[in-house]
Amino acid sequence: MIVVSDGSTDRTEEIARRYQAVTVLGFDRNRGYGAAIQSGFAVARGDWVGFLDADGTCDPAFFGPCAANSMRSGPTSRSARGWGPAPRCRGCARSAMRCSR
Repeated sequence: MIVVSDGSTDRTEEIARRYQAVTVLGFDRNRGYGAAIQSGFAVARGDWVGFLDADGTCDPAFFGPCAANSMRSGPTSRSARGWGPAPRCRGCARSAMRCSR
């Protein structure tokens, strides 16, 4: 799990750092919604990536079923906002977010 604290003034970063299995990206100032998502995706590992906003944009109860549906539907699924296979670079098969090609 990756938590991105984009200049937040609440205790999100402090609380997330208590969990060893959580990677925390903390920014001193707000860099914007897109920059926060891209920063999280850039350090993500695995074949699938997804995100869940902490501001209530998405109902967290929807996240698990959404992920399960996407995984059942196969690698071309775009069944929910923010879910799908990690885009791959055709030249090296690395995550497109990590490839400099």
